[in-house]
Amino acid sequence: MKTVYSPFPKSIYLNLFQIIAVVFLTFPRLLVAQTQACCPLGTIQGPEQVVNGDFEMGNTGFNAPCFQYFSPGGPTSIGQYSVLNSNQVTTANSQWACINHTPPALLTGQMLIVDGANSTCSIAWQEQVFVTKGVLYSFCAFVNNLVIPTKDFDDPIIQLWINNTFITTTSLAESPDTWQQLIGPWTATLNGFVNIEIRLGSNSSIGNDFAVDDISFRSCEKTDACHCGPFEILYGVGRGPLIKHICGDTLSVPADIRILPIRLFTSFQCIGNNCPPNALVDWKLTGPPGFTPLMMNQVQATPDFTIPVNNSSFYLNGNYTLTMKGYCGKDTCPCTIYFNQPNNCCQNLDVFCNTINNAVSLTVNTKLCKVKLNIGNMNDCDSITRVDWGDGQSTSTHLGSNSMTMHSYSNSTTAIISWIAFEYDNSTPPKICFEKIFRDTITINCTPVDIKNCGWTVATCYSPNTTDPVGVIYDTRLNSSAVPGTDWGSALPPASKIHPTPWKTPSIGQVFGIAIDNVDQIYLAATDVYKYDANFLNSGSGPGGRAGIYKTDFNSYVTTTIVTTTPFPTIPSISGTILPNTGGLGNGIGNICYDHTPGRNQLFLSNLEDGRIY
Repeated sequence: MKTVYSPFPKSIYLNLFQIIAVVFLTFPRLLVAQTQACCPLGTIQGPEQVVNGDFEMGNTGFNAPCFQYFSPGGPTSIGQYSVLNSNQVTTANSQWACINHTPPALLTGQMLIVDGANSTCSIAWQEQVFVTKGVLYSFCAFVNNLVIPTKDFDDPIIQLWINNTFITTTSLAESPDTWQQLIGPWTATLNGFVNIEIRLGSNSSIGNDFAVDDISFRSCEKTDACHCGPFEILYGVGRGPLIKHICGDTLSVPADIRILPIRLFTSFQCIGNNCPPNALVDWKLTGPPGFTPLMMNQVQATPDFTIPVNNSSFYLNGNYTLTMKGYCGKDTCPCTIYFNQPNNCCQNLDVFCNTINNAVSLTVNTKLCKVKLNIGNMNDCDSITRVDWGDGQSTSTHLGSNSMTMHSYSNSTTAIISWIAFEYDNSTPPKICFEKIFRDTITINCTPVDIKNCGWTVATCYSPNTTDPVGVIYDTRLNSSAVPGTDWGSALPPASKIHPTPWKTPSIGQVFGIAIDNVDQIYLAATDVYKYDANFLNSGSGPGGRAGIYKTDFNSYVTTTIVTTTPFPTIPSISGTILPNTGGLGNGIGNICYDHTPGRNQLFLSNLEDGRIY
């Protein structure tokens, strides 16, 4: 408590306050002490961990669990809080006056306003932050008594608590009317999240009103610690000079490595004490759609380090981003360089031909008697427009980067396959500037072994234990000698059968559905139908779960899981390897079917739980 004598009535005081506010707005240096560093001398401040310390984002990023929020522009009541500017403070309570602490928005900037109450719950501001054991942290904030200096009420007592431990306190008098700093260092005793809190140390309901602004919580490292030094980047094109660049620069990449090869030199080092002998750097190069990122981690910088890229690394037109990240002790320094591969269409015939030669390849599948023309990365202005397969058949289309087309042959042959490539300019409509025919010779020996056409039969069955098979392969190739309409069982010798070792419940569970594709692959689908039809039978799921699907190679019997189960009846999106199914009550896979249509080659399945076909 204190006694303050004022020679002015309240109305004169408020007028003087408004005049002083205008003067201070014109000469801000007279009013606001600049935000001080939280950390003690001899240390370096780490990154800010408080989300909304200056309250310019409003009532967000913190909690006030013991107080009720009131809207700006309205009156306050005991036990409430808000985020207000200077004018709104006076509107909330005619006995309050406060100018925002954060420069330069003295009258329009926002601050936390607390109308104290007589309550056992005293937390006025709270935020959760992550800390590292043994690291020194420092909290600082600015607090001010809201009550005008002509009043003489109980002074607010402000306390700082971290992890439910008292750190420091301060008392706020009405006069002098100034912001005071609440500051407290703290060394973390654990790894994890802790609460930092501003609490009321007084339980008075009258005059226990205060403002808070510019809250900060940072780690404090000694200056003799190891820190990142700068990245040094030198870049040259062709025989031109090496030019020094800084992080954030954009560099241009010519397309022709033979004429204008690029040269990129990089270095990075740590500074300070207790640094490792060699700094470590991660780097990653990303590019336009269709580009495969390049990256290396934990590259040693001595201080020079190599990023093995050249002109051909930027094989697509567009923008690229090289992200580098250096590590020095606890300090991490990022650096980003941008590259641009301009549109080089219609500039050089040799470059066009080399691009097509490098992008196009042929793949022969003797079992399916097919040839596939694969197209890798080309310029956006390049296109494969016609393919002649050498057997009188052709494909006319426009194929761009990362596409393909295929053709089936009727029998073994040697064929000259040719394809026509175009390069277009940027006019509207585009005009052809380069045209070239490319050829290659292939020999295809068609020796397909398709079990669905060779008389082999696959069946599934129930197994009551882990040792008996859940599937079988029968050799039914002798059925061609059976007389139509007669019983094969009596007319033919017993069919031999094969029990692949993986076809047991520990490996694939109980299965029901069967499908066979064109390349000797057998598909088996999980089921609960046996358990549902007869309760005395055991059910069992393999590693794929209730809706698992397994694939077995007919020649080696190697069995793998290709579809697994997520234990939910439905999920927003389905990938090619996960199926929603909770199992039980006969749910699972109803049956599966393989589409042998040329060019499709896809597996379908019915899900008994949601009634869908996938």
